[in-house]
Amino acid sequence: MQDRLTNINQGVVTQAVNDNLIETYAARYVTPKTDSEAIETLILVFKDILGDGSISNDVKDGIGEYFRILANRNLPAFEWLLEAFHVASKKEDHKRNFPYVVGMVRYWMKFGFGHIPAQEEEEVISYFEEVTGVGVTPRSRMLIQNLMATYGSIKVTIMISDLNVNKDISVLMAQLLKEYLDNKYPKKTKQHIAAGEQERSG
Repeated sequence: MQDRLTNINQGVVTQAVNDNLIETYAARYVTPKTDSEAIETLILVFKDILGDGSISNDVKDGIGEYFRILANRNLPAFEWLLEAFHVASKKEDHKRNFPYVVGMVRYWMKFGFGHIPAQEEEEVISYFEEVTGVGVTPRSRMLIQNLMATYGSIKVTIMISDLNVNKDISVLMAQLLKEYLDNKYPKKTKQHIAAGEQERSG
């Protein structure tokens, strides 16, 4: 398979990539020439600046996965992930992790390289994490973004207060179980099965 490592001089995206940042890391690490080398270099960079010297296999796999996602869209995967790592490394401790990096990259894929989420969105996300006691994943961030677009930030913020940890989480889990069962076994199918059982019993 032909390597898709994108050189920043090819101008795949209109937004300029931070040349100084690339040069800084290029001086510290071996400049990758293939996709595999790029992923290995990104893993080393993440381990050094975000992983405190260690990195899980899940994060390694995630880096490879998002590199390929970006490359398959003809985006400069190495540069985007390197920039995302660098930005995350300057954030507060609770944002110095791979889920935050993924959220940033997905945001860029939607709105353009280097796009920074509005302060209003960050405040809602932070409030959600504070009230629920759980970190926001890329998937839940997207859900909250959609809710804000639908209902507005004020209504979303008001309703977040009802998600405090004192609520009965088992009810939520039971509701999810019902949703999974309804999706897996539609009511029409269940009615058909019940009718068939009645015919056999008759």
